[in-house]
Amino acid sequence: MKSPFLKVAGLVFASSSMALFGDPAYAAKMTETVEADPVVVTATRIGNREYELTGDITVIDAAAIEASGARTVAEVLQQVPGVHAYNLSTSKSSVVDIRGFGDAAVSNVLVLVNDRKLNSVDLSGPDLIQIPVEAIERIEILRGAGSVLYGDNAVGGVINIITKEGKGDPRWTLAHQSGSYERSKESGQVSGRTGGLGYYAYASYDDDKGYRDGSDVLARNFNTRLTYDWGDRLALDLEIGGHGDDTELPGGLDENELARLGRRGAADDNDSETEEIFTRLGVDCALGDDAGEWGHLMVDVTLKDREVSDSFFGTFNSDRNIGQWGVLTKYIFNSELFGREVDFVVGVDTYSTENDIIGSGTNTDDVTISKDEIGAYSFLEVETVGGLFLNAGGRYQQAEYDFDDRGARVETGREVDEWTGLVGAKYVFAPGSNVFVGAQKTFRFLATDEWYSSFGGLNTNLDQQKGMQYEAGLRHGFWKFASLSIVSYRMDIEDEIYFDPSTFSNSNYDKTRRTGVETSVSFNILRLAELKEVQRFEIGFGHAWQKPEFNGGLNDEKLIPLVPDRQFTHQLTLKAWEHFLFSFQGRVTGERVIGNDLDNSKSRADGFYTADARFAYTLKNWEFFVEVNNLFDEKYNTYEIEKSAFGSPHVTRDVYPAAERNMNIGVKVSF
Repeated sequence: MKSPFLKVAGLVFASSSMALFGDPAYAAKMTETVEADPVVVTATRIGNREYELTGDITVIDAAAIEASGARTVAEVLQQVPGVHAYNLSTSKSSVVDIRGFGDAAVSNVLVLVNDRKLNSVDLSGPDLIQIPVEAIERIEILRGAGSVLYGDNAVGGVINIITKEGKGDPRWTLAHQSGSYERSKESGQVSGRTGGLGYYAYASYDDDKGYRDGSDVLARNFNTRLTYDWGDRLALDLEIGGHGDDTELPGGLDENELARLGRRGAADDNDSETEEIFTRLGVDCALGDDAGEWGHLMVDVTLKDREVSDSFFGTFNSDRNIGQWGVLTKYIFNSELFGREVDFVVGVDTYSTENDIIGSGTNTDDVTISKDEIGAYSFLEVETVGGLFLNAGGRYQQAEYDFDDRGARVETGREVDEWTGLVGAKYVFAPGSNVFVGAQKTFRFLATDEWYSSFGGLNTNLDQQKGMQYEAGLRHGFWKFASLSIVSYRMDIEDEIYFDPSTFSNSNYDKTRRTGVETSVSFNILRLAELKEVQRFEIGFGHAWQKPEFNGGLNDEKLIPLVPDRQFTHQLTLKAWEHFLFSFQGRVTGERVIGNDLDNSKSRADGFYTADARFAYTLKNWEFFVEVNNLFDEKYNTYEIEKSAFGSPHVTRDVYPAAERNMNIGVKVSF
């Protein structure tokens, strides 16, 4: 990979509300009733304490993840209002959509792991099964634009996954799970801290034969995280990990195939293999005579190598190798100046990526696409008077693409850049309670296989996507036992990029508009009344209404496909008699326009209700649990699309059936 040949024209000092940030908690945040240290949320890139946040951010901690019984990151996220998770009948194909991007969600929602970018430079999207839920400390979900702080891909939202690090005395944990569809998972982890050295290691082997024929996913993960603190002034954070999987992709079923093969059948024979190795080294240097008095200088260096081999219909084969390195540097100051609270961050993000695409069989691809990019950003929030905070910031980002299409004997390049900014304000009217407004300019650059497709070849005439987001909201706590968050937004986008099924090529929409309201409320019952023998009792509800539509052009006022019109979530967690834990969570997903139906002429995909329950019993260092997913045996489809044939679009309607009621049992021992 070559070094970036890019120059930054400067830093903007104008930006928009952390109308980016803040949900009072995961709709029923499952934390102990005892007071804990304040959670520091890193999705702001400053490290705000959770109660200081504004905007639409949700924090899900490790206790909430475990109590939910979720097996994958996508299952954890589907309980968050405004987040829609779907898949193509396998966990490997999971997509997480925030604020209604449908099929384009993989490029408009940014996923990070310890600030390491998980999104691929191509359209394959972030690979969510490479992050085992058992290794996660917390997940921070930012609903809404994060373009100023994060740059490319952060249009609909940002998901920042923080993995566990070593703490306390040495501790080993071994676990086994068995479940429906011949699922078997073994995992082990060790953690601890000795002096300034913290260590954590995790490994798992997960074999799931799948609900449908030809939907087997065999996943292998390992992750090691070492931290070392030299007093209060210098901290090192080293992360080394890897992922591999062998996945079968059963494809969709049309009406005839569904009648002939049933919901669990498969008409296609596709498979994929993935191997990835990644490394991240972080350095945090506290500045000033007193540790951190004048802020922190932080540098992260990331490396990854990813190899993917796909085979479709047994004849169309593709090998892709993606190598990437990145250097992320930032200076953070969050303290007081002249008696006023000041939060400030300024930084530079640099990435260099090379994507090799080699075809075989009927696939003639022989292409290398490289992308070098650099972005400089700043953000400032200042307390003025009477609880009023003003904030502003900006980013300049530049990317340079090189295309070497050896099959067509074409070598060319393209350089793109974008300025973006945000401005906003919040008014704090009580501890942990505020109202806020903000506006932010958004953008995203093209993925490598939007520039290039196997069917259409190289297309450098596409425009880069850009837009504006406007947001306002309220978060409020009631007497420490209840919390409420309401956020409304509008997002206008020009030149949104999509795959045109009529031409089998990528194109730009004219304009799109997304409006919506996201609401969540949670109750900690034990802070209202003391119940004998009850250690936890929490209830939460969430609702999201959204309307993504075309704003002009041939499909003016038509809805964008694959986005549910509304979602409703609810959850309950109860721990009693020290040993018993019960959790229940349900979600309503509304109707959706099916994929590729741009003119909304076809019948919509039905809405559905699903619910999951988990019961756990702990005895000393042992835990036994039973999980039931899709408790009421709902028959529904996770994904529906009008299937196209070249030159003849919308030939058939393909559906991807979801699993019926299924169970998972397991045992875990720690020592």
